[in-house]
Order: sequence, then structure tokens, then C-alpha cells
Amino acid sequence: MSVIFPWSADQIQRALASCETDPVTPLIFKYFHDESRILEDGCGTGRYVKYLKNHGYNVLGLEISSETVSMIHRMWPELQVVVGDAANLPFRDASFDGVISLGTVEHFREGPAKPLREIFRVLKEGGVALITVPCLNLVRRFKRLLWWKELMAVPRAFLSVAMRQRPISRLRINRLRAPYKYAVSPPLGDFFEYHLTPVQFLRELREAGFEIIEHLPIGNVDGLLFELNPLQFVVKKNDHGHNQLTRFGQLLDRVFSKISFFHCHMQLAIVKKPL
Repeated sequence: MSVIFPWSADQIQRALASCETDPVTPLIFKYFHDESRILEDGCGTGRYVKYLKNHGYNVLGLEISSETVSMIHRMWPELQVVVGDAANLPFRDASFDGVISLGTVEHFREGPAKPLREIFRVLKEGGVALITVPCLNLVRRFKRLLWWKELMAVPRAFLSVAMRQRPISRLRINRLRAPYKYAVSPPLGDFFEYHLTPVQFLRELREAGFEIIEHLPIGNVDGLLFELNPLQFVVKKNDHGHNQLTRFGQLLDRVFSKISFFHCHMQLAIVKKPL
């Protein structure tokens, strides 16, 4: 079973606005035409269901949270969004020309294999899927080697337990627990998601049966924000509350971008179901 996210109506509206600047959007328009039947798998706020519907696409969304689906239906009753599990899709084989899965398959503790096989199953032959997962980039791999996140998290967790704000189970170091298949986040406490290296991600996709069309790093600003931003020297909030690179951050991004998957937060694969 996947992690369930709570969403507010305000978050749903902000998520829809983000489609205009999301680097995934031009790739959707590149690979899907408006006659395609598209599934947004793990659609969360339904932002791309709404966005693509507004652009004339035949699109359906699937979301595990019934509360979120009810909120989407109240806000946008014209949308087709159903409650369901990405690891057990309630659709027939070969039902869709395209699938969009953005930040979904990494939230399964058993690993991404089952939801990836489900995407493969519901795609028509020759169908295309756009799939993103968090990237265990080179910066994160170096910090993992140093046990950096555990070193930062353990003192705060001890303090929270001492003040009885959190249970002692929050002190468990996740990477020492055998059931986890890949690098797990957060470092302590309950499972949230996996971070995969580019090699691990491509292997999972190929084992699910896909052919790889493109594999790209995305989310460089978020990568810098989460991993290399002491005292907001690299990323800061602008007047509209959005994350923005400082001049130093722009320099770092230009330098780091010369090395593939060095600091990106996410990685995107465009894959195809063979004919």
C-alpha cells in the first residue's frame, strides 16, 4: 500500500498553476496527442487531469485518498477521477494510450516493481508512460556515505522523545532495518519514500518490460534546496513565495548541471510498451 497524502483546496489550486512551469508539461505535449486516452496514475491533487482536460485531452485520474478525490469532485465536477491503488489498478489490460506517473511508485515500501508492472499492463502496445521518482543523485550518495542525514536527525529526534513530543519508535534508524530495498527517506521513523540511483530506476523499468526512450534529470532547484542550502545561500523564497536560485545558486547549478544526475531532486523516464 502506498503513502496517503492530505491535500487542502488551496494546495490543489496552487498545484494546478504549477503545471505552466513544470518541466514535465512540454514532454507531455511532445509525446501525447489530444486523441490519446491518458491516465494520471497517483494523481494527488488532480492537477494534470484538470490541466490536460482544459487543453482538450481525454484524461482520467486515479488517487488512493478518497478524501482528496471527493475534494477534487467538489472543485472540478467535470473531471474523471476515481479512488484506487496504483499497485492494483482498476482498469482492463491495454486501456490507455499513455500514462503519467509523477512521484508515485517510490511510495511503496515493497519497492516500485508492482506499480510499474500495473502501468505496463494498462498501457496499449506502443503506448508511452512518463514516470518520475526521487533521484539518489551524487550529492545524496556522498551524504549517505557520511551518514549525514542520520547525524542531523538523531539529536533532534532524541530531544523530541525526551520532551515526549514523539514516541521512542521515532529513534529507529531506517537504513539499518532489513525490509527496505533502496535508500529510504526519512532517515528515522515511518517509511515515506525511496530514492533510487539512475541505474536502479532504469533496471526497475526494464524488469517491468519497458523500453527506455529518454531518461532525464529534473528538479535541480529542489535538489539544491533540499541538499545544499545552508542559511539560504543557494535557494531563497521570492516575493511570491516561490523557491528561487540566488546568484551563487545559479553558478552552482550551471557547474553541477555539466554532470548528469549530480544534484537533481527527481529523475524522469519516458518509456514505451513494446509492440
